[in-house]
Amino acid sequence: MDTKDVLYELRTKNNLSQDDLAEKVFVTRQAVSRWEKGETVPNTETLKLLSNLYNVSINTLLGSPHKLICQCCGMPLEDAMKTTANGVMLTELTFTVTWIS
Repeated sequence: MDTKDVLYELRTKNNLSQDDLAEKVFVTRQAVSRWEKGETVPNTETLKLLSNLYNVSINTLLGSPHKLICQCCGMPLEDAMKTTANGVMLTELTFTVTWIS
């Protein structure tokens, strides 16, 4: 899925207008419109705000595949975002280890 589609889907699933989203991430409504048309992408700081707002990873916002692979061993990883009590976002990566005899 492209970034523009991810951003549109997350905004509509959260019942936000383009104006509402723009206000929450400190941009103009026109900027949100350009993201959703695929004309531009949010900058790094805005991606962080969007990640926190929607409780998803930046990888998800950028349309990365949901199945991440460990670069060391090739095992599949699951990408999940967690928020701590003080509002800090943590990425939790989980995987299954299978022993072969």
